[in-house]
Amino acid sequence: MEDEQRRISDCCASLHEHIQKWKKLNASGVRVANDLINLKLQTDYVDGAESWGSLSNVKDLPGRVIAKLQDDVEKKYEELKIIFEALREVHQKMGSLSRNVRAVSQLMWISNGEEASSKPLFHTMTACQFSKRFEQLYDIYTHELAVKETIIGAIPDEQNRDTLTLYISTWLHEPYIDESSIILLESMLIETGLKKT
Repeated sequence: MEDEQRRISDCCASLHEHIQKWKKLNASGVRVANDLINLKLQTDYVDGAESWGSLSNVKDLPGRVIAKLQDDVEKKYEELKIIFEALREVHQKMGSLSRNVRAVSQLMWISNGEEASSKPLFHTMTACQFSKRFEQLYDIYTHELAVKETIIGAIPDEQNRDTLTLYISTWLHEPYIDESSIILLESMLIETGLKKT
């Protein structure tokens, strides 16, 4: 039982680390997406400006400004895609942890029978309960990653200011990651003794 406890505890610690990394990446993504959208809006504004003056040296200014802004937009978009890929990597690691915990739970059931696998590993939670919670958290982050992927795909073609603002807000507030996901993680950390109450 000590080996299973150690494995579950290690997986909980790793999951906590991955979620903290996700939070940092998400904050970076919000910053970059905000910059990207502001640049897109500036490009539209400059492109839509009708009067740039009658001086000859000012007439080609809008074209130069637009080219520079479009270049900046592309750079920010690439930066956002890199952040998204880092989030995907974190998500994959969460999936590996979920599979590892499920494997521990199944091995306990196979080697010790149903009675042994229904005993708490630490205080109150069984290996099966840990497995279910890992799976729930993995599913939550799977949905959130899908939302971010949709946003990444939609930003380049979107011109509407309100829709772009909605994308930033959705990225920031992560609608699938709610209080229940925090409680799931906290309960496992407390159960394993990784966090004190």
